[in-house]
Parts: sequence; structure tokens; C-alpha cells
Amino acid sequence: MKILPIYINPVLDGKPLSIHYGVKIETLHKSVLKDLQKLLKIPLEMLPIEYSTEIPVKQDGYQYSNEEYYSVIKDGSKHHEPDIFNHWNFIDKFHLVQRRLNGEFDEVHIYGGPFMGFHESQMIGTSPIYCNSNPILASCPNFVIMGFNYERGICEALEAFGHRTEFIFRFLYEDTWNVYSKHIGTIHEPFNTSKAYDWGSKQYGMYKGTQRANCELWGCDGYEYIKWWFKHLPSYVLDATSHVERIGNVR
Repeated sequence: MKILPIYINPVLDGKPLSIHYGVKIETLHKSVLKDLQKLLKIPLEMLPIEYSTEIPVKQDGYQYSNEEYYSVIKDGSKHHEPDIFNHWNFIDKFHLVQRRLNGEFDEVHIYGGPFMGFHESQMIGTSPIYCNSNPILASCPNFVIMGFNYERGICEALEAFGHRTEFIFRFLYEDTWNVYSKHIGTIHEPFNTSKAYDWGSKQYGMYKGTQRANCELWGCDGYEYIKWWFKHLPSYVLDATSHVERIGNVR
């Protein structure tokens, strides 16, 4: 699977934004891809990185100046609403429809900062589905844009990918999803709790509907839970997750 990486890294107060957060974006991204490759069991090819210092345009056409954006990341209450980015402005800026038609990439991974307005995942194409955000119709085979935030770590990036997987799983295999989510859990809620992010719960539940168990199965750690959750997915769900061009045509 060929991944097009786009890193949004404006210069604020004389330094790239990533430096303000003490992050090497490429190192972080490669760590995420290393985990995904193990979990999906498919080869992932990271294409040459494309960089932009331009803060994305918002849905209503508003665009932060670098000074305004720097003020926002220091005080989030100053952020603009609507916060969501203008997806067509971004798609056109990077010529994503034509490049997808040309077979240049299979999906896009954006790394940006807070309040840039990207969705965790969004599907674009001729037959897209709701994938943690509204689908976008475009004249090209389906693909997903993943919006990662470099103020967050590997765990949060995998969680975003987990939500994408949940929507695809539920769309294609609803009956199996209902059983799986009850007996294994969702990306937010393990089988032994009904509380979101309660990955360290010692409360007992019925693992696979037959075995009393708690968070000790994954070491009571959120990052380990997310990897454990992926490892328990049926292989055909992982296949569907990584081949989204077929999704809208199958039910």
C-alpha cells in the first residue's frame, strides 16, 4: 500500500511548528507505519514526503496568519469556528484526485498541528462511506485521508486508524461487528467496561462471551490495548480496511 505523506509545518516565531512541540515528524510517522505494518500484515510504502508551510484554509474560507495561529496554539479558546478545514481546497492544492487516478498513491497521511481542522479519517472517491467523517464524492477510486496531529503520539495515531477500521467493519459486516464489539470491545471500550478510554479497568467481563477476564490480557495499558484489539480482528476486516477502493460497491 503506497502512502502519500504530507507534512504541514508552518514557521512560527522563527521556528517550524514541529520544533515547538519537540517532534521529528518523519520519525514519529515511521514509528506509526511500523506498527501498522505489523498489525495489518501488509507492506506499507512511504512515498517521498511533501511539505507545506501553509496553514490550511477553513471550511468557510478563513485562513489563519502565522501570527494568529501561534496565538491559537498558546490559547485554544481563540480558535476559529468552523474549525474543519476546506477539504476541496486541500484536495485541489495537492492534485489528489488526478494523482489517485494516476495510481500514484493508495491513501494520504497528513501530519499537522492542533486546530488545523483535519478529520481523523475521511474517505474520498466514487463510492465513499462515512468513515468517522462525511464521505466526499470525487471522480477517482476511493481513498482515505488520515489526519494525524504531531502533538500526539503513536497510540493516538493508531486509535484514529482504529476508528476508521470500526466504520469499515460495521459497514461491510454489521452482524459480525455486533458480536465482535460485544465480545472483544471497541477501540474506546474494552469488553470489560462501558467507559470510554478505560483501558486499565480491572473489572471483569466476558471475553469472547465465555471467559471472565480483565485488562490483564493486554497489560492494562492503552497503547497495548489498541494493538491487542487489532490483533483480534478477523483477517477479512483488515483486508477491507487496507483496500478501500472496493468498499462502496460491496455490502
